[in-house]
Amino acid sequence: MDRQAARLDTLEVRIEAAEGADRGVLRELAQRRVRETIGLAIEVTVLAPGALPRSEGKAKRVVDLREP
Repeated sequence: MDRQAARLDTLEVRIEAAEGADRGVLRELAQRRVRETIGLAIEVTVLAPGALPRSEGKAKRVVDLREP
């Protein structure tokens, strides 16, 4: 089922891998931890070190892409 066409909410978590980390293992561990903690199956994108922008204030933790 196409979640976007059905207008269902989705969740993607983006994390940075440490230098030399196994990205596949990190992705699986993050997905499992979230599922065990809050019961949601999510997509995890593992990025290279330094890929996520740094903030100078409070971190932006949620990006809401839904249309108003």
